[in-house]
Amino acid sequence: MTDSHVKCESHRSNCFELYGFDILIDDTLKPWLLEVNVRPSLSAASPLDRRIKHTLVADVFNLIGIVPYDKKKFDEDKKKKIPGVPDAKRNVSKYLNNLNDLNENNCLEKLTPEDWNVLIETDEEFYRKGHFQRIFPPSKDRIDHYLKFFEYERYNNVIIKAWVKGSTNVLEKILKKVSFLSV
Repeated sequence: MTDSHVKCESHRSNCFELYGFDILIDDTLKPWLLEVNVRPSLSAASPLDRRIKHTLVADVFNLIGIVPYDKKKFDEDKKKKIPGVPDAKRNVSKYLNNLNDLNENNCLEKLTPEDWNVLIETDEEFYRKGHFQRIFPPSKDRIDHYLKFFEYERYNNVIIKAWVKGSTNVLEKILKKVSFLSV
């Protein structure tokens, strides 16, 4: 992994893009896509427009899971890191092969703390989606269809695919174990 990839990994929920789709609906209720705006206007000219856009912005902020900035914590974390050493150097192909048989019985040995964070964030994102509809990760039977749209096999997508296609939800299994052990 490159250093820039690691930086992206550790800050993957800091950025997002919002697109505006202008759609015209004709007298037969057929939708026509007019344009896609990379910087949609969020100004509101009417109470209905304001309600729609305020709901959209609230849903976007909830979906991405904005965490308030804590300068003290940031400074502490910065001191802990060794300059020039990426947080998670790994041989991706080795780990991809290691996930072929991921299941509830071996998930503790096969997944790193960073892997668990990816799964937990993905699961939490689903519950924060508000009025959005999630398209990735989809159901078991649709995930392979969507994965083909990525340029190359990404490590986090492989983890998510193993989680989605598993016979049981390893998150539910492990969270039950953790809560049981912490009692």
